Amino acid sequence: MLKRLLMIVIGSLLLCSCARLTDPRVIADVPVSGGKNPVDWAPDGRRLLYIHPENVFGPAMLLDLDQPDQPKPLTKTPTHSLAFSQDGQSFAYVGDHPGPGRPESTVFVQSLAGGEPVDLFPDGGSVHGVSGAIFVDRWLDERTLAYIEGMGTGVRALWLVDVPTRKMLLPVSTDYVATEFTWTKDGSRVAGQLGGGPPHFWLWDRPSGEFIKPASPLPGTAQWFEAWAPDGRSVLFTAWTGGIPYWDRTAVATLYRWHLADSRVEKVAEHAGRADTSGDYRVFIHFGERPTLMVTRAADGQTVWSEPLGKWERPADGPPRWPSRPLLQNGYIAYAHGDGAWYVSPLERRAPKALVKGSDLQLQWSPDARHLSVLGGDPARLRVLVNPAR
Repeated sequence: MLKRLLMIVIGSLLLCSCARLTDPRVIADVPVSGGKNPVDWAPDGRRLLYIHPENVFGPAMLLDLDQPDQPKPLTKTPTHSLAFSQDGQSFAYVGDHPGPGRPESTVFVQSLAGGEPVDLFPDGGSVHGVSGAIFVDRWLDERTLAYIEGMGTGVRALWLVDVPTRKMLLPVSTDYVATEFTWTKDGSRVAGQLGGGPPHFWLWDRPSGEFIKPASPLPGTAQWFEAWAPDGRSVLFTAWTGGIPYWDRTAVATLYRWHLADSRVEKVAEHAGRADTSGDYRVFIHFGERPTLMVTRAADGQTVWSEPLGKWERPADGPPRWPSRPLLQNGYIAYAHGDGAWYVSPLERRAPKALVKGSDLQLQWSPDARHLSVLGGDPARLRVLVNPAR
């Protein structure tokens, strides 16, 4: 009897272990390189590009969610950043010039159907005389690629290139510099965030080639860009007064919406920031002793859902560990806070659901919000999860 009971207990433990190892939410778990833009979703939401960490930077890999255990290598040289084309049939990446004595990085475009990659700048990667790393940003349409060049101290310069002709579409100018760039969904406008002295952002309209400027100075002593509205006609930003944004707890944050057509600035919420919007809804973090995730209707500002996120984590030698900017797509929210990634569905008012453990995680929804990629860990890994509500 005792032997039979022992066998039942052991069998139960093995079943539990197998359940943990075959969690149906995690459909891919692969090592990945760090750096900027090491992962990108295809427009169909069924494939990902990522960089394998072979000697820090390795080949670009294609991960097909129909065969997640069979990633396919695509490049032969170390790859530093990558981006799918809008039709999902090719991709751009940064790699080294082939041949001895050519260590400079350059931008390549390669078809997924095979063939040799096309070097956009065969005469030299740093084509503008800027000393620094090159990163692929994103494709703006079927012809236009945005990429950035590092200029030191975190500042980067933005460039646009017409891929078929290799013609540069932006003049050499220090006007197009920032620490982060955020495009509208259709690639018609871009926001450039400058992190220093004090933080502020600029907006540029691609069709007209003009910068979008407010009729009067924006509120606050520092401004932090948060998100574009889906139609590109307004932006969410956080204005700060007193202290260093996201570092000093004495800094006071107010979330605003800037209507670009008439330059009207609308207050959205006090003591708030880290925001995203889907058009119908907004999601943001309310700052306080206990940070709270808030979901409001964009039309009238009414709170749809809220959830406390726990106390701040404050390392002894650095700033508080703020929650990441929540990502709102197709009614689903993903955010990172503390030691893991979390998911909520505001339309169904579900309580937050823990997805994976880890600190300093980078999250990205697939275009159809059916899957979520989670990048992070030490060493870094890429995990692809099924949307728990799907």
